[in-house]
Order: sequence, then C-alpha cells, then structure tokens
Amino acid sequence: GRPGLVTLEKLSARLGPLLLGLAKGQTAGLSLSTPVQAAYSGTSIDIPSLSMDILPAGRLELEGAFAPSRLKSHFLLTGVDLAKYRPFVPSMPAGLVDMQADFKGTPYAPSGNFKFNLKEILVPGTHLDAFDAELSGSLGMKGKRRMLEAKLDLPEKTLKALRLERFAFEAQVPF
Repeated sequence: GRPGLVTLEKLSARLGPLLLGLAKGQTAGLSLSTPVQAAYSGTSIDIPSLSMDILPAGRLELEGAFAPSRLKSHFLLTGVDLAKYRPFVPSMPAGLVDMQADFKGTPYAPSGNFKFNLKEILVPGTHLDAFDAELSGSLGMKGKRRMLEAKLDLPEKTLKALRLERFAFEAQVPF
C-alpha cells in the first residue's frame, strides 16, 4: 500500500454504569491525553508517541515502530490504583501497579527488558500486611539460544508481610 500519515486529535471511549451493571457515576474507558500521529506504509507503522488515560485509574504511554524486519517499542503503564477497579472486580486487591517494557530487534527475534512493580498490595479476605514486589526480566540471546529471564524481588517489608524468612525466584526459559 501507499505510505500515509494518520492524526488522531481526540479519542474518548467510555463504558457507562448501566452497560457494566454498576452504580451511577462509575465508568471504565480510555481517553487520549494528547493528539497522536501514526505513519504507515504497506508493511510498517511508526507511532512516535501515544499517551492515554485509563479509567478509572492509570496512564498508558507507548512509542513504537513495527515492520516485518524491525521492532522498537517503549511501553509505560503508571498509576494503576487497583482499588478503583473493585466495582468491576469486587475481589480485586488494593495497591498500585506500574509496568515498563522496552523491546527492539524484529517481531520474530525481539530483545529487551521489562519491569512490573506492585506497591502496597492488600489482598481482601486475608490477614496479610500490605506488600511490595518487583518482577523484572529480559528477553534476548544467551549463547546460541533465545532466552526469557525473570527475577522476582521481595523487599524485607514484604517478606515480613508474607511471613517468610527468605525468598528467591529466578527463571530462565529458552524458546
């Protein structure tokens, strides 16, 4: 196809309380924070910056380029306050979630890093204190094999909340 440029000035998609079976005033959805441009050709798309508010709580930022021979992306999810999602999922824990991921390479051989943070997580129906956790990892070559590596870190506060003396989790998954 022919190359082109698309500009999206405004986007707001919301699901109302009646559709979701919720109380009045509770909505879920996405709202574009700033205009976004996407350049495309027959086999590629480039999005220099996309920023969206997630309702009821959170923000998504994305930059990326995708083609059969090229992949480059930056993904950032911040400010996800889990307690604000309880109208949709009553057993949802309270706490904050953030995530960051950066990938490059090709769609068939990506490499990069990711980090998933949990802060002040409180699980309903338990007597556990609030806890934090961080899952981080990478995707790429290790020797001659493609490997997903991940590590879960629990700070001292979390070990106490979970009533653990020690904890270690590291994984390497070839693919």
